[in-house]
Amino acid sequence: MAEGLAFRCMPRLILTCLFFYIVNGQTYTDMNTLYTDIFTSHQKSFLPNADFSTALNVTLKLYLVAIVRFDEVDETVDVSTGIQLTWADAGLSWNPSSYGNAEFIIVRHTDVWTPKIVLVNSVETYESIGKGYDVFVTIYYNGTVVIANGDVMSAKCTANVYKFPFDSQTCDLNFVVWGISATNINLIADSNPVDLSFYRPNSDWSLESTSGESIIWNGYSNFKMTFTVKRAPLYYSIVVACPTLLFSVLNPLVFLLPIDSGDRIGLSTTILLSYAIFLTMVRLAVPVTSNPMSLLLVMMIVTIIYSGIIVAVTIYTSSLYHRDPKPKMNKVFKFFGSKIPWRKRLLAIRPMSKDNEIVDKEIQDELGAIVVEKILQVLETADTELEARHEVFLETFDSENEEDKPKINELNHDLTGMYRELCKSRSLCENLRQKIKHEQDSKLKEQNSMKHAKKNKDTQTFRGEKKYKAPIFAGSIRDYPSFKVDYERHMLSSYGKDPYALKAMFKWRSLNCCERC
Repeated sequence: MAEGLAFRCMPRLILTCLFFYIVNGQTYTDMNTLYTDIFTSHQKSFLPNADFSTALNVTLKLYLVAIVRFDEVDETVDVSTGIQLTWADAGLSWNPSSYGNAEFIIVRHTDVWTPKIVLVNSVETYESIGKGYDVFVTIYYNGTVVIANGDVMSAKCTANVYKFPFDSQTCDLNFVVWGISATNINLIADSNPVDLSFYRPNSDWSLESTSGESIIWNGYSNFKMTFTVKRAPLYYSIVVACPTLLFSVLNPLVFLLPIDSGDRIGLSTTILLSYAIFLTMVRLAVPVTSNPMSLLLVMMIVTIIYSGIIVAVTIYTSSLYHRDPKPKMNKVFKFFGSKIPWRKRLLAIRPMSKDNEIVDKEIQDELGAIVVEKILQVLETADTELEARHEVFLETFDSENEEDKPKINELNHDLTGMYRELCKSRSLCENLRQKIKHEQDSKLKEQNSMKHAKKNKDTQTFRGEKKYKAPIFAGSIRDYPSFKVDYERHMLSSYGKDPYALKAMFKWRSLNCCERC
């Protein structure tokens, strides 16, 4: 029966062991006694090193909490960190069995010696980390002391914004025990020197990598923590880079507008002012460091200079286009303009415009009598060829052969074209001759003695001659023989030298060969 009772009580015993934890039995009296015993003779004014022939080893572990801010212009980085320090204090050890199995005790940090950790590359102060905070330390029975404190620290970090906004920055945090050399205290990096268990990401910067190591720097033991962050480029690409590229593309498009519309200057000036306003809006978003300078900033400067040059060129070309053709060009502009191979495009010359058909006054003066004589020689050749064409035409016309009608039409077309060219050549020759004569008379102050012939469309009065009715060719092939006789008589007279009379004679009409049919 006793065995059966024990079997039935076994499950209850197992449940009791699972749900109840055997705790240490230390009481307030035990902890008070422990505190009194270890701190009665404890001295916190000097290093708690058991062997002063060697350096006191302090193990450091850094907890990176957040990257608060990174300033490229001031080259500073603000980080929130926590630091855990562990060392051995020879005067703070006890036997746990004597104090109710108490293995550790928690006291204020002012009750024991603590190392003063300072951030060497700080941009604010060189005060110890956690100073002014009420921090507690944990002391274990074997003399191990652990303290954890932290703060938001600002450190110097050299920025490289050459590839902004696609840049990455690498920064260092250097910690030392202030005022104590490496022969007395040796900072040792923990097996996991940088802990990211409490890290919170930043919206502008993403953490790429971290590392920590212990080095000797200028005779001091130094813990160096290195981290690399990469910028999020989306915002700067949309707000800064894309508008800059758009303005640089819009600038040269002003030359696609017609120069006589007057919109070139307005559009180029509007683009320049718009980009200037855009720069004032985004100037705080672009780092203005000089070593090295950002490629995006260089592109923005080149774009605004390029836009200003386009405005100047647009104004200059518009002034050339609308200028008076009579005044002479400045000698300086003329010299440099003659050296430019694309000067015609720069001057915006219109090949088919009416202004180009006007012979410049200075060019006419340079032509002089030599050009007039050459043109007269051309006129004589044209008269001779025209006479030969008349003979061929009359022979063909007299044959009255139906098969020769196409040839008659061809001769009619050629003859009419020659008449037109003859009238144009005579008109140019007479204009040049009258101009030269006018210049000579004006130099001799005899303008009032000159009498200009009165030009009518169909009639003309000549000095020493009576009114003469010019023969008019109506375009009918039946009237051509009589007109030919009148034309020959007309060409021998002084009246034949008048271009306006020639124009009135033909009225730009061609021979109408179909009337005879």
